[in-house]
Amino acid sequence: MRTLFNDGILHWIKTFQPQWIYENMMFCHGTPDSNYTYLTEQVTPDGAVSRSP
Repeated sequence: MRTLFNDGILHWIKTFQPQWIYENMMFCHGTPDSNYTYLTEQVTPDGAVSRSP
């Protein structure tokens, strides 16, 4: 995927914050503690399945 990005796009991505809080909502990639844990889905070899609340 990285080969599809030019230097300008890579620089723009590096400006992203790991977490962003707006009013009473927190936005993050993955979970607040890990980029490798899925918060709303369970990923299996057959695809993604929504987690139950």
